[in-house]
Amino acid sequence: MGKRPRTQAERSQTTTGLLITAAHRLFATKGFAATSIEDILAGAGITRGALYHHFETKTEVFRAVFEEQEKLLMAAVAAATAKKQDAWAAFRSGCEAFLEACLDPAVQRIILIDAPSVIGWEAMREIESRYALALLEGGLERAMAAGKISTRQARPLAHFLLGALSESAMAIARAPDPASTMQASKRELTRLLAALAST
Repeated sequence: MGKRPRTQAERSQTTTGLLITAAHRLFATKGFAATSIEDILAGAGITRGALYHHFETKTEVFRAVFEEQEKLLMAAVAAATAKKQDAWAAFRSGCEAFLEACLDPAVQRIILIDAPSVIGWEAMREIESRYALALLEGGLERAMAAGKISTRQARPLAHFLLGALSESAMAIARAPDPASTMQASKRELTRLLAALAST
């Protein structure tokens, strides 16, 4: 028997994947402003018509790339938490992994440098709430259930910590020495979480 012909949905998914992969590579290395639609088309090996069938503008392509990068970032955080059995140690490791990931040029360029001006804070917050905020809230709830920190509403605390982590991430990406800034941020994170665990 021959191979089953691909459905329209499968072909569409393949095209979208090619576009996002090519655009991700270009946005990470050249940045949004220096990347043209033609660059993306050449990188993906598809026609202009195929691109505009899925995305109306380069900004829409960037938003999809931003969300993909956010997924990758949260996967790295989740992997770090999975290495620890203790709920609070897992939470701390996840936060540290987030700061460490800010040294990744793709994270710096796509999430921390270009995204605020390209898609704006509201779009960033909406996407981050589905990934970073949800992960933080879940980690806090597990730590509370394990008796590692006092029981309280997890969502406000998750917002507070996401704000601190996000601001630190921006500082790391823009620092003359990102590595030393990241280490300094980790030290402050350790102090902050230690104080949180004692209350």
